[in-house]
Amino acid sequence: MSNFNKYLPNDEELLEIIHSLKFVLYFKLFLAIIIFLVPFFFMIPILSLGMKGIILSLLIIFLASFYIFISYNKWVYNCIILTEKKLYRFYQEGFFHRGVKEFYLDNIDEINIEYQGLISKVFKVGDLVIYLKNNKYVDLNDIPDIKRVKNRIWEIIS
Repeated sequence: MSNFNKYLPNDEELLEIIHSLKFVLYFKLFLAIIIFLVPFFFMIPILSLGMKGIILSLLIIFLASFYIFISYNKWVYNCIILTEKKLYRFYQEGFFHRGVKEFYLDNIDEINIEYQGLISKVFKVGDLVIYLKNNKYVDLNDIPDIKRVKNRIWEIIS
């Protein structure tokens, strides 16, 4: 939360941070850990390759660690922040490109919820699409308890 406070003016109070579902992050981290552990499970065949095997195992471990780092940073920084006056959309694309878009709550025209199949509807996980009056939109995927988030935004606006 302290990461995002530096982007807010002094007169604005942070009301809520909306992230994507943590399960998506956990799934990516689980896959990366499995890949990270592969060289340890196949230690004898890898070491029989000599220096090539050691380099290969270190490369696999490095790439898995890098993927864990990227996945976590992308999840943490991709969010929507609500304040009393504005909505901030933080996003990260790639490794170095981060951005912040800010919109006044008065400019919100419509808020839609999109579900990606039956399972997401059952677990109330959906995509939030906020349409603005200037024909632009803001979106965030895989948000838990999506209807509560939508109602919270309308509550702050009115």
